[in-house]
Amino acid sequence: MLRVLAAMAAVASLIVAGGPPLRAAQSPTPLIPRVGFFDYTQHWFELVRAHQIGEWDASAAEAARLPPAGLELIRADLHLIYLLLDGAVRKGDSRVETPGKTLNLKALNALLGVTPAELDLPLDLRKLGDPDVRARRLISSIMTRAAMLHTRIALERDTEANTADLPPPAPQPGIRPQLPNRRPGAVLIRDGRQTRITNRSIHWAIAREALDSVGPPRAGSDTARLWYQAAAAYLQQERDYAALLPHAQHARTIFPDDPLTLFYSGAAYENLAAPKVQAAVDESDGAVRALGSPEELLKQADQYYRRALRLNPDLALALLRQGRVLDQLGRHEEAVALLRRAESTVTTDAERYLATLFLGGAEESLRHDAEARAAYGRAIQLYPGAQSPRLAEAILIWRANDRAQSAADLRALAGIDPFDLSADPYWTYDTINTGDVPALFERLRLSALEAVK
Repeated sequence: MLRVLAAMAAVASLIVAGGPPLRAAQSPTPLIPRVGFFDYTQHWFELVRAHQIGEWDASAAEAARLPPAGLELIRADLHLIYLLLDGAVRKGDSRVETPGKTLNLKALNALLGVTPAELDLPLDLRKLGDPDVRARRLISSIMTRAAMLHTRIALERDTEANTADLPPPAPQPGIRPQLPNRRPGAVLIRDGRQTRITNRSIHWAIAREALDSVGPPRAGSDTARLWYQAAAAYLQQERDYAALLPHAQHARTIFPDDPLTLFYSGAAYENLAAPKVQAAVDESDGAVRALGSPEELLKQADQYYRRALRLNPDLALALLRQGRVLDQLGRHEEAVALLRRAESTVTTDAERYLATLFLGGAEESLRHDAEARAAYGRAIQLYPGAQSPRLAEAILIWRANDRAQSAADLRALAGIDPFDLSADPYWTYDTINTGDVPALFERLRLSALEAVK
């Protein structure tokens, strides 16, 4: 507790006066003047600069408690900074205007919390397009730290418990005080029903806006690419589609030819077409229903998988998932071809099991009962405790008029524990491609630490 309080005091000491403070204000610092109409974001940048990447420190705790309206303001200001830098690189412009706000490069150093000498803007502003120019390196470092700050907040399971000892946030003019985790609109879908969860989409959005100013090109650093991959894997693993869909959309804009980006986009739309999601969509509001019908979602998934495989034909999990999508769309012969390839190229037993299970279903749709039964048999050998292939095989045997054997197989299913999800990879198929998420974030943390040196 003493260490946390000491860290909080250190952050507070960095905050300068002149606007509505996030914490207790200090005496004005002459080298860092206030930037009119940007007070809130200028204070936030002080939290960013004090943040220790990967740690739940005083900066993370304070930023986690900022209200939704304040977070949206920060996000908008970050986008304005991106537009300012983009205009400087492309046209040599030193200012940018949007309805209600203007920002110029002269004020940028104060907004970021650095001195003019530290930022050292080049005389030719187009040189900001060179990622090795000193000014752009400093901006990229600060923006990387900002992205990692809000990533740490988005990953935190219980922000309320970890900020309980802090005093109430100071009132801000025009900023409503509700906590960000009270924002509506996020649901967790389990077994076809919705459960309200914390909506952390704004934190992922702030991280994206910050990374847009790293580089250039936009999000062109190794850290940014790692961030997009790790975030996509985490959001899919968490089944957080409120955050995953805008994340995937922005990633496709930045990495239009990246097979992994396209693959994760396809997986998101395929998962949204699943019965357990659609059952929840039926009871939800029009905004969620606007996602589209299962057929429309599957067609979108197919398009993304096709583009991913065109760029990387060896992406085995894309073969597996596209094969299943095509089978669901009624294109069974194409599905069989893809799933046979997937069975021979995937690398784990769980992936091979899924390939054979879906292959059996596609063969069955073509009335290839012998081939279907053989595929189900291979799936059973891989996971003897799995219900799905045993049930499918029993139905085939019943159709072949071997009623006694079918009945015996169905009775054997009664001895399988239906609550043992590890016995059948089918139950976690929607997250089969996320990989080792903690390892991804550790790589990201190390990359970010290197980038901000």
